Formats: sequence, C-alpha cells, structure tokens
Amino acid sequence: MDAPLRRRMLAACLFAAAGGAGCGMFGHEADQRVSESLANPGLTMSRGQAPDGPKAPITLPPPDRPTLSTLPRPETPSVPPSSPVHSEAPVLQLGVMAPSPREVVTPVAAVEGKPSADKANSAVRPIATVGADNFISDEEVSMMMKQRAMDYILLKGDERVAKEKEVYKEELKKLIDRELIVSEFVGKLRKNNPSALDELWEQAGKMADSQIRARRVALKLKSEAEFNAKLLEQGMDPKLFRRQFERQAVAGMYLNMVLKDKTGTPTLAQVQDYYTRNAKEFQSEDRVKFQQLFISTSRFDSVAAAQKRAEELFAAARSGVDFTQLVKEHGHGDSVLRGGAGVGEKRGEIQPPELEKVIWDIKPGNFSGVVPSENGFYILRVQERQVSGRRPLDEKLQTEIRNKLADKAYQAEMDKVTAQLWRQIGVTIVENR
Repeated sequence: MDAPLRRRMLAACLFAAAGGAGCGMFGHEADQRVSESLANPGLTMSRGQAPDGPKAPITLPPPDRPTLSTLPRPETPSVPPSSPVHSEAPVLQLGVMAPSPREVVTPVAAVEGKPSADKANSAVRPIATVGADNFISDEEVSMMMKQRAMDYILLKGDERVAKEKEVYKEELKKLIDRELIVSEFVGKLRKNNPSALDELWEQAGKMADSQIRARRVALKLKSEAEFNAKLLEQGMDPKLFRRQFERQAVAGMYLNMVLKDKTGTPTLAQVQDYYTRNAKEFQSEDRVKFQQLFISTSRFDSVAAAQKRAEELFAAARSGVDFTQLVKEHGHGDSVLRGGAGVGEKRGEIQPPELEKVIWDIKPGNFSGVVPSENGFYILRVQERQVSGRRPLDEKLQTEIRNKLADKAYQAEMDKVTAQLWRQIGVTIVENR
C-alpha cells in the first residue's frame, strides 16, 4: 500500500475512532471579542462567547481532499493556501533576521496530546490557554512573527510598533485556531479510542520529519545538525519548529475528514461565470522568457572570426543541439552562470537594451539568428511569450480558477468548523505584549 493512501486510511480510521461526527455548522460572528481579549489580558472567552477565528491568509500546501482530477494530490493532508484555520508551520527564510518582538523563552513543552520528555524542565511562558490543559507560548508566536519579518522590519517608529502588534495578533489568533482543532481531535480520540492516540502522533511525527527534511534539502544543507544550527542562528528552537509541523499535520487530518464531503469540484459553468465577472483579474502584459548565447569579439583574432563562430553555433542550435549546453560550453557572457537565462521579462527590462528591439518579434521556441552588438554577437531563443491582453480561458486558466473556487468553498466550510470550536472550547488570553 502506498504511503499517501495509508495516511488517508489512517486519518479516516482515527476520525472514526474519535466518534466520526463532524462539527455542527454555525454562522459567522465578528471577532470583536478576540480583539477585546488581546487588549485586556486575562479575559476569558468561554462557551457561547468566543468569536470566529482569524481571517488572515496564510501559505500552506493544499490539502489532501477531493480535488480536480487534473491536479496532483499532495502526499500529505494539510490546510489549503487560503485557509485561515491555523498558523503555517514555519518556513526557514535565509538572510531575513528580525529582532524578536519580546524575550524568547526556550524550549517549549508539548502540551495537549503527545507527552514530551522535556516538559518537566521547560521554562515556558504561556500567553493563551485553549481548553483545560492546552496553551500557546510566547515563543511560538515569536517564531511565527519571524516568518513575517518583512511585513514590519523596514518600518520605523509608531508605524513599526503598530504593524508588529497587528502581526502579533494575527499570528496568535491563527495558533489558537490550530490548537482548538487539535484539542477537539485529541479529545474525541481520548474519549472514544485512547489507544489510537499513539498512532496519531506517530503518523504526525513522520509527516513532520518528511516536511522538515524536504526544507533542509531545498536549502542544500547536508545534515540535520546544519539545519538545526541555521534555525538557532535565526532564533528558532528546533524542537518547537518540529512541533509546529506535527500539530499542523494533526489539525489537517481532522479537517480533511470533517470537510471531505462538504465541497465538490467547481463546474465548467462556474468557472466561466467567474472568468466573466472578474475580467480585470485576467488582464496580462507583455512578458517573455528567453535564453541568450553571447560570443565576444575579444576572444577572436577578428570580428569576422567571431561572427563565423556565432553562425556555426546558431546552425548547431537550429539542428537540435541542446541550447543550454551550447551556452555552457561555448558562451562568453554571464548568462553561462544562469544556464543561458536572459535578463528581463517586461518591455523596458530586457538586458542588454540592444536586444529589446529583437526579442519581441521572436515566436516561442524560435531563434533570433545571429544578432550583432557592440562587443560581439548574440543568439537568442524565446522559451515563453505572453502577449498583453486578456488571458484566454484555456485549460491552464480553467485549472487555476477551479482551484481558487474550490479553496474558497473549502475555506467557507472551515470557517464554520472553527466558529463552533471557538464557542465550545474556552480560550483565555493570559498575557498581552
């Protein structure tokens, strides 16, 4: 049995063990109560009083849920990009260093669900409690804020202070939503089938390890120790970093089961209607993606010799020889370092400027011929071309619109789930920054 299928079956079994019934659906309420609680630390939001969860967008992999047949299913279940349900597990951003919004406390203990060997020795500063025995630490919110450093790090004075507070509030609310979902799932399992808890956390741990390993590979870090060192360099605790992925996985599994029958695939008629009603969204400007091979006259005894060499390479490219390889082996310009990629995509951005008059007349997949310049000769190849105007409703755009409509429908259902959880489970803001 393949791993993704096993994960889906496990999630279904765990959901059934937890009672199998999804949350009842309620309408939206304003989130004024959360704002009040953030302004007044210690204010408890008890049953029937808590507002809807956050509405701020986050960036996460799409969920493993019924999707379009034309779209690949992700390997692990998680919340879709537009979901406001919980905070994204952190993504390491090299080169972005932001001061912590407040003193960071490490390490953090695992709370609801899987026990931690470090719990007894952890110095944790809770800033919000969720239910009877779950909490969110100051360090968790601080780590999520670091991921949004560019939202406020370049601001100054009161503007920066205001933006930091806004981001802090948004990230805290997203973390609370995630913990509400985890508490609900774990609570149902504890009541209906306690033996399934270990399997739940084991699977969540494997999913967390897989996602962290993928990020380490993407950053070209050879070992876990290197990755952890990079996290610590940016003020992030590796144990907390992993914990975020674990709890995201648990919340994702529960939501996928609750919402699996709540949304369907948008029809072609719905896609066409969206395309018609949102015409401005699909306006595009001239764009081009191209490659270039430069032959410098300074490398030859004469201009004629350089031109002859360029013409030989042009003939080779037209005959089917891999153009990227030709650039790497015979090119003289800095495009060699980019695999032949040219600089600039829009009108007025093409570099060097003398190529501008030629590049827009080349059809995708075609070559320019040998183009003389002040210092040598260019051979250009256009890879992609986007003409200004309204994008055609082709298969690619239909897929984009279907995905957007499916995410909106999924988000609407998640809003209902989290709204009820805010009412069912007490939330207390212990401390405000």
